[in-house]
Amino acid sequence: MKKILPCKICGGKRLPKGTLCFRCWRTEQKETRLKRVIREKASKARKRLITRKEAKTAAHLNSYRYLHKKAWKAFSVAVRQNGMDSKGFNRCYTCNCKKHWKELHASHFWHRRLDFDKRNVKPCCPQCNTFRSGNLAPYAVKLTEELGAEGMKKLQLEANTKHYTCEELKEIIKTYGTYGNKK
Repeated sequence: MKKILPCKICGGKRLPKGTLCFRCWRTEQKETRLKRVIREKASKARKRLITRKEAKTAAHLNSYRYLHKKAWKAFSVAVRQNGMDSKGFNRCYTCNCKKHWKELHASHFWHRRLDFDKRNVKPCCPQCNTFRSGNLAPYAVKLTEELGAEGMKKLQLEANTKHYTCEELKEIIKTYGTYGNKK
């Protein structure tokens, strides 16, 4: 006669070949099935999420806001590096102090409309750009000396009418994207 051993989970009777009694075996089967179903649902949900993220990312990469931000980063580096010496130092446009290009800001005379016009954006120290709100009085005087009265009128007219398109922003990114590689 075969010996009946206790179940490994509940301690009840079990068959000699099996390791679990019938009740525990069914419970384990249900749990296994449930885990598999949950795993499959999670996998499907993950796949859906990935496709949504890809679609969102593709739309995001062509949005005006994203392109403007990326173009500004590239253009800002170009402006701050333009005119620097061999050690990477450049001068503030308004107060003429000397700082490393990474410490400088790219300062505007007119904001938003002429963000990527080299006549309007100049390197500026944080003290002038942030704490003195751009230090616009010396900025205007120097800009007028540089462009003349007629050039300032032209720049002001452009500031009132100019709006960058996504294609123009992509072109700016292409043009100025290599500036960040300089040390």
